[in-house]
Amino acid sequence: MEVFEIAGAAPRERVQMWNSVTSSTFGPIAITPVDEDDFDARMVRRSSGPVGLASVSSAAAIVRGANSRDTRPGRFILLNEQGVAVVHQDEHEVVLNAGQLTVIRSAVPYEISFFSHNHMVVTHLPDQVRRVDWGLATGAARDEQQDGLIHALIRQWAHAGVTAGADPGVYARLVHDSLTACWGEGMSNERYISGSHARWRDDIFAYIDAHLTDPDLSARTAGEALGASPRHIQMVVASAGTTFSRAARERRLARAADLLLSDPDASIARVAFTVGFGDVSHFSRSFHEKFACTATQWRQAQHAPRDR
Repeated sequence: MEVFEIAGAAPRERVQMWNSVTSSTFGPIAITPVDEDDFDARMVRRSSGPVGLASVSSAAAIVRGANSRDTRPGRFILLNEQGVAVVHQDEHEVVLNAGQLTVIRSAVPYEISFFSHNHMVVTHLPDQVRRVDWGLATGAARDEQQDGLIHALIRQWAHAGVTAGADPGVYARLVHDSLTACWGEGMSNERYISGSHARWRDDIFAYIDAHLTDPDLSARTAGEALGASPRHIQMVVASAGTTFSRAARERRLARAADLLLSDPDASIARVAFTVGFGDVSHFSRSFHEKFACTATQWRQAQHAPRDR
């Protein structure tokens, strides 16, 4: 076991030291702290044969890895123990809350954003251990209720290490076989990604519906409330064939159409402001584009007597 800390170093030296430590552990990495003057970090590193594990705690930062040829082919198993982490790789983005894990390819560029103090346990399982296609759901977050076995294995090693005298390859095989058993080689990425996006879509659209009256409603405010980056929010909404602003506008107009009928004494301006439009002219143009008539015409047409 090896322990690395940077607390005793001068503020200007901490980031450089930490980049050196993490690069020697995970391959080439560039870490950008949110606050360089207040940055602190600690790592406990273990190994079992070709498999490595690092228990890492640090202040808020953005981590970018695998950006050169000096990489370590294989997989990183990311078990997030504290804080929220947003993981990007290729077209995938996943938000990890405490207790969730995901898997990324260690030799493909990735980015991990930590917005507050965090603790993550990273296991590196190189290709040489078992060179097979795992069929793992890269881009999906898995929690302990779903995959308790792999969580328990990683935590056991992080906290107590491997039993003295044990075959160093045993742990690697246990981790690999547990991942395969939990997620299954027949499980495609698309299945988990689509399921994850479906849940995110439901949460995002529910948030929009609950905050239509907020003129500052945006992907940023939704992300802050739901624990995700604005980019993730936009990506999930795009999978539904729209954009965040368009979805919010469509819902606001639908609610305005209902209010025009349910509250016939409300002025057009009052209806516009009630549903979150900050400008009456913008509301009027948007309403006409949506319903091919003005708000006044809509109200008159709906309340006009019907011929029997």
